[in-house]
Parts: sequence; C-alpha cells; structure tokens
Amino acid sequence: DEAIEEYKKVVSLDPNFTGAFYSLGVAYASKGMRNEAILYYKATLKLKPDYPEAHFNLGVIYLGQGLVEEARNEFEAALRIDPSLDQARLFLEYAGRRRQ
Repeated sequence: DEAIEEYKKVVSLDPNFTGAFYSLGVAYASKGMRNEAILYYKATLKLKPDYPEAHFNLGVIYLGQGLVEEARNEFEAALRIDPSLDQARLFLEYAGRRRQ
C-alpha cells in the first residue's frame, strides 16, 4: 500500500518514468489486483515496448486468467527482446500444453 502510493507520486511527477509504471504493475500483481497490474504493465509497454519483463509478467497474468493466446503473444514478445529469458520460454511451453 505504501509502495503503491509512493510509485503513484513518482508517476505523477514524471509520467515518462517507465520503472515506476512497471513497479506499480508488480506491486498490484503481488496483491492479486490483476486488472490494475495489467493497466500498469500496458502503460510500461506503451512507454517502452521492448521491456521483456513487462511482457513476461503480463503473460503470466493472462495465463492465470485463461487467456492462453494473449499469454503466448506476451511470452513470445519477451523472448524476441531477450532470448535468454528462460522463464518466458518455460511459460510459453506450458501455455502451449494448455492450448492443446
């Protein structure tokens, strides 16, 4: 709660600070507030489309919501940006199995 408020202050002072948007996504996701997390991960990606962790985290949320194709798209995007992101590869494989 305190962290969320602090990050919101940072965003209001610097609406181009990608790290604050990403951190808000992480904070909301950790509280199980998926819709809010999605909004902030998308805001992160609007500012910095090549942010692999934001793509990955968005994919994890989508997968948890049963949105397998959307999740796969995000994991693939993360891997295009950072092919060494092993977590994204594992989740992409898992999403592929869920689709079958």
